[in-house]
Amino acid sequence: MRGDGEPCAGTATRRGRGGRDWRGEKREHPFRGGPLDGRVLPILLGPTGHPPKWYEVPVPAHDGKPPTVYAYRREPAGYTKRLGLQRGWCTRTPPGAGSGAS
Repeated sequence: MRGDGEPCAGTATRRGRGGRDWRGEKREHPFRGGPLDGRVLPILLGPTGHPPKWYEVPVPAHDGKPPTVYAYRREPAGYTKRLGLQRGWCTRTPPGAGSGAS
C-alpha cells in the first residue's frame, strides 16, 4: 500500500474474475465414471478458481459395513480445435478404480 492508503497498481487481492470474492464460489461440474457418472453437481472452487484436484465421495453401505469412498480426479474437459485452449474441467474416476476403494 502507498502512504495514502490506496493499494499499489498490480497488488494481488482476494478477488477472482470480475472482481468477485472467490471464497464460497461454486460452479456446476460434470462427473464421469463411478456412481456419479453423468451428474452435474455444484463444486466449491479454490482460490485459483479451479475445482479440487481430488474429490472423494463416500457412498453409504448397507448392513453396518463402512462406507465405500470413490475418488475422482480433475482432468481437462477437452481442448479447442483451432488454438488448443482448454475448455474447462471434468472429474473422472481414475483407471482401475471402477469399484471404489474403502
